[in-house]
Amino acid sequence: MEIKEISFADIAEHLAFKDMCDEYAAESGNADIGPACVNKCTYYALEKTGCCFSIGVYEDGDLVGFAVFFTQEHSHYSALIAICDAIWIAKPYRKGIAGLRLIRRVQSLAKEKGAKGVYFSAPEGSRLSMLFERLFQPKDRVFWAKSKG
Repeated sequence: MEIKEISFADIAEHLAFKDMCDEYAAESGNADIGPACVNKCTYYALEKTGCCFSIGVYEDGDLVGFAVFFTQEHSHYSALIAICDAIWIAKPYRKGIAGLRLIRRVQSLAKEKGAKGVYFSAPEGSRLSMLFERLFQPKDRVFWAKSKG
């Protein structure tokens, strides 16, 4: 298994991109927002500015997982941080250490880019959420509220 920095195009232009997105949305989507519809242009634009980074997980040359994170200055601390926007591994590859290796690669690449740390999120009660609870120190909880008025 190879885990390496890639371009967002390596993910978005992959033949199985739609299937990957469908599986990702089924596991972590938000029905209140609507069906998943990845805005590739946003990712390409952020990548061009140097604040969006992608990592691919390959098995025998095939993309079987990915992570995408952004860097930004944290306005409360004037320090660069990373926010993991997406992290996904195909179900057949989730057993073993592939997921942990991907998480660690996000952390190391974020550090290479100058970030003090990474904010990760996962669906409440998911296996990924339970893994994050074992690996990391909880700092903030994220809550969803529909807009009112």
